[in-house]
Amino acid sequence: MNNYDDVERQYEAYTKKRKDMLYYKYIRSLIAVCSSNTEAILDVGSGGIDVLSHCSNIPYKVSLDMRYPVCGEDIEAIRQDFLEYEPERVFDIVCCFQVLEHIQDVEIFCRKLMRLSRNLVIVSVPYMWKEGRCKSHVQDPVDYDKLVGWFDCAPAFCNIVEERMVAVFLKDKNIRENLLEQNGREFADFDQHFLTASANAELKFECSEGERKIVLWGNGNCLARNLSKVLERCEVKYVCDNDPNKWGDVVGGLDIKCIPPQALVGLKNIFVIIMIDDSGIAIQVANQLLNMGIREYEYLHNWL
Repeated sequence: MNNYDDVERQYEAYTKKRKDMLYYKYIRSLIAVCSSNTEAILDVGSGGIDVLSHCSNIPYKVSLDMRYPVCGEDIEAIRQDFLEYEPERVFDIVCCFQVLEHIQDVEIFCRKLMRLSRNLVIVSVPYMWKEGRCKSHVQDPVDYDKLVGWFDCAPAFCNIVEERMVAVFLKDKNIRENLLEQNGREFADFDQHFLTASANAELKFECSEGERKIVLWGNGNCLARNLSKVLERCEVKYVCDNDPNKWGDVVGGLDIKCIPPQALVGLKNIFVIIMIDDSGIAIQVANQLLNMGIREYEYLHNWL
């Protein structure tokens, strides 16, 4: 076997391991929700991961990558540098997942993503990965403000799933601003629409995979309102909160006591679900988890 075959085999193993991640199921579901009345969609930097074939409602689907575009019966595969790609048409939706962190001239790249889209752009980036964690990343760490700077506008929707920030940018400024005002600048309605529709897409809550210990962060109204739905999906091991006044309180319906964040440090194979309505506070908790060295977590704001 030559070196090329060896590289190809390693890459196939890499993509096979990643394709069933909860993160990918999340973005496939998000695309499905956003793609009603969509005629054409472009996925930039596919990297061999198929996020398009499940959208049977979209007539024209293009996968573009310098090395590994996705081939399929109804997917056009294009092997080309995105900055050199000049299609004859614009796309209703342009996607770009886990690519921007690799791009040196990222603002130019983002402007082209927006230019090729008629309606919206969906992107994801590693959220607050430390510089040097991945050698090919030239933009780490990436936070919300950095992403906004690249696109020169705020996203219509933003969420964090498995250490990845997923954002939806709307082309129409008036629609974007109207949605912001209607939803208290948090896009709760958009989020709820996604979470409702995802039941008919392919998102599955897989927090029990690998016998993970489930932690609910936030012993407040959000938890109380949604606890019965949580218990339908998983067995909760811990409840955690930043408020010292809640430490030691027995959490109703669980018969377990609320613990401080420090108690999570050193625990193995945990899966934290942030049960906080305020997206700003939830983002702060996500940062706190990263600073605590807790990598195996999911954040879905108002996810039930």
